[in-house]
Amino acid sequence: MASASGPNLLSDRQLQLLDALERPIVVADAGGCVAYRTPALQRCLRQGSRAERTRLEGELERLIGRLVARLQTWGPPSPDGRQSVLTREVGTVHATYRLRGVLLPSQVVPGNGGGILVEMERTGTGTLREDDLRTQFGLTARQIEVSRLLARGMSAASIAERLGISMRTAEHHAEHVLRKLGVNSRSAVAALLRVAGS
Repeated sequence: MASASGPNLLSDRQLQLLDALERPIVVADAGGCVAYRTPALQRCLRQGSRAERTRLEGELERLIGRLVARLQTWGPPSPDGRQSVLTREVGTVHATYRLRGVLLPSQVVPGNGGGILVEMERTGTGTLREDDLRTQFGLTARQIEVSRLLARGMSAASIAERLGISMRTAEHHAEHVLRKLGVNSRSAVAALLRVAGS
């Protein structure tokens, strides 16, 4: 995310208040340029893998972009409290997050035509959908099938029998799944997919 000069958008007191909340928050100006990230947000992003960090930063940028479009269309929200709020759920390998963005009135960020504040909240452990397995990890439809069977603890022989493929093909798919997911065991696949018993 591109950064602007934070001190020019928010006062020192506002920055101190945001930091005191100990919440993962990003503030952007009316053009969508990031003005400030709380230390809690920086810590949260550092905890994940590079792929997770990239995904979360991309989702934050998309939400900020949608709020910028609203700000440009409707102008800054009125001081009577009516504000535009957007929420987005994001799943990564290790956690799920709720991103909640709000337009800030020009009274909060004077002289800037309003601004944007987005909070990121961890809401649970990661659950990967089929789309995530395709887009984030590049698994094919067959590899997704194999990953779910591996997560249930099935051996290559059992997978081959279940899918009607040769043992070598099942082993080949399993190797690709482990490599693409960045793990080295069936239990690690199960931990990522959270499909035990499904």
